[in-house]
Amino acid sequence: MRENRSVQLREQGVQVSRNRVARLMNQAAVRSIMYKKYRVQTTDSTHNYPIAKNLLNREFTVEKPGQKWVSDITYIPTEEGWLYLTTVLDLADRKVIGWALSESLKAINTSVAAWRMALKNRAIQGCAIPCSVGQ
Repeated sequence: MRENRSVQLREQGVQVSRNRVARLMNQAAVRSIMYKKYRVQTTDSTHNYPIAKNLLNREFTVEKPGQKWVSDITYIPTEEGWLYLTTVLDLADRKVIGWALSESLKAINTSVAAWRMALKNRAIQGCAIPCSVGQ
């Protein structure tokens, strides 16, 4: 992470505040380069594929484990590219019962792998498993 310029100047023994640096830069018409943060496009809603029903209908309360599981994928930027973390949570105790870390978005490496781990860790009892649909 880059340091604030006023901090760098203070380390060199120059007494200066952030406001003074900003004012002097403004007077000299010097501007910092601002890079727009890259944003991953996670949802492509322009398709003709069927969309799964919302079985939970935002009802996240559960009486006992194994009744309702939820899943999601998180995109993690690294120096070598993207990693994809898929998790499966049981809504009864909010514990992660399955997860998968993958270098690709292929279902066998993400959703299916996390689902298999969840099945090994917890029994299903009439389970509903929604996942986020870009909401």
